[in-house]
Amino acid sequence: MLERRQKKLYNKIMSESGKKTEENRTRDEKGHYKEGNSGGPGRTEGSGISITTEIKRKLQEKPEGENKATYLDLLIKRILKKAVVEGDTQTIKQIWNYIDGLPKGTIDLEGEMTQNIKLGDDEKELLNKAIELAYPKGEDTE
Repeated sequence: MLERRQKKLYNKIMSESGKKTEENRTRDEKGHYKEGNSGGPGRTEGSGISITTEIKRKLQEKPEGENKATYLDLLIKRILKKAVVEGDTQTIKQIWNYIDGLPKGTIDLEGEMTQNIKLGDDEKELLNKAIELAYPKGEDTE
């Protein structure tokens, strides 16, 4: 978040001073985003770095030593120990929420919904014909 603010402030200062160099620009002379910039704030595509991916990969590895368990096995063992043996209610609640999901709430809505539709002359004529066929004149509709 701070990095984004710093970038905005820097861009504002540079644009006001007129000293924004070509390498700082995110768009080319046609106004299109340059390669490697998705246009999102503080984000470039193709950086190739994903912390989640790296952690998942590392969890599958085994730490050095005689231990045959993976980091994932050790992490699960530690979480369960904290929840079950130590009785940490926050950890228990977290595990429960991951397994069952949070309770779903319900919302009761009441009311009417109306929508005004604009019809052209052809549509109005067709609708009037349909009404006349459904409710012929002279017949009691009630």
